[in-house]
Amino acid sequence: MSKHKDVTTALDRHLIEAADDMLDTSLDSLCQRESLGSAETIHQVRVGMKRLRAFLRLARPALAEESYRELNSRCRTLAADLSGQRDADVALETLQGLVPEEKALIDRMEALLHGAEATSASRPPDWDALEARLQALKQQVHADLRKGMPCRALKKTVCKSFRQCMHMWKEARRDDSEEVLHEWRKQVKRVYYQSLLLTEKKKAKQLRRLKQLSDYLGDLHDLDMLVERLELQRRYFWLDELVRVARKIDLEREGLHKNALREAERLFDDKSAKTLGKRLVRKSHWC
Repeated sequence: MSKHKDVTTALDRHLIEAADDMLDTSLDSLCQRESLGSAETIHQVRVGMKRLRAFLRLARPALAEESYRELNSRCRTLAADLSGQRDADVALETLQGLVPEEKALIDRMEALLHGAEATSASRPPDWDALEARLQALKQQVHADLRKGMPCRALKKTVCKSFRQCMHMWKEARRDDSEEVLHEWRKQVKRVYYQSLLLTEKKKAKQLRRLKQLSDYLGDLHDLDMLVERLELQRRYFWLDELVRVARKIDLEREGLHKNALREAERLFDDKSAKTLGKRLVRKSHWC
């Protein structure tokens, strides 16, 4: 950290402005929930928490370790508290897109997710309480971010994100298990959100490819979550229905996995995490 902690640097300003922008966007979503609808509002807030967690990794050198852990935990908990309705909506949308011809199965799934058997977790949240939690989170970020984070520390955290992402890419080439792909998806999301913060040109090729890779892995995750939900509620479906859906899932999963690996190769092959990270920071307006 800088010896002159009372001096606000350009990087200090960018850090606090980025945090404010993400939290203000989530708060704005709450204000627009009548037009957005409950499902989309929840989605926007959860995305905001994922982006903020990626930011906290980026800004970790500017936070005491205890502060980082507490802020990260609060973001994770807030997003998890909103997961019930969002996960149900995604499961239904995934099923509808995968097997639109299975109308009877889809109707039963919708009744299970949104009907009388839906749990309290799938009901709209207490919006006022959610707004208060976001405001408190914003205040804590302001209180905990320390001035004087050097640019070399920013480069180090970005390079680490790329290194972890590329490590999981190599793992995914050997292992297409749900656990490995889920971990890779999280690492890609982190790199994408950090790149989004640091990249001035939002249509940059690398940013577009990171988004595409993130989408492929997100679709894979949605399929895995659908499998889990069908397994939990299998007593409500006929065996032949489940067999037909399972075949479609396997085919779709295979294609998405191949697409993700191909996109990652375009992004990372013959490149080092250090080169990618340093280049991203150098081209940014933060340092």
